[in-house]
Amino acid sequence: TVVQSMGQGQAAREYYRKALEAAVEIREPALALDILMSLAKLAAEDGDVVRALEILALVLHHPACEQQTRDQAEPLRAELAQRLSSDSLNAAEARGRALELDELAAQVLNQKATG
Repeated sequence: TVVQSMGQGQAAREYYRKALEAAVEIREPALALDILMSLAKLAAEDGDVVRALEILALVLHHPACEQQTRDQAEPLRAELAQRLSSDSLNAAEARGRALELDELAAQVLNQKATG
């Protein structure tokens, strides 16, 4: 998004969290997955490659993931995968696939409350 591209990661993160909260509230999983994919990009930009890959694993394996979101998430996943050993990559993706969408959304929303 524009805010994200301007390097204002914290502001973008807050917008995404608010959007995610709304998407969960109105029960729009495809929208929530798209927002989570954007949050994965921010995590990667912050250097948290493992967390980004966990999020992307959930996004890419969720049945409600739309093709447009998948088309953005797959190249990011491929790029980030090159930064980890295969063991670390497999572990991160296994943790991500084991998460439920509501569970991950709650984690992200709780991060706001804790800092």
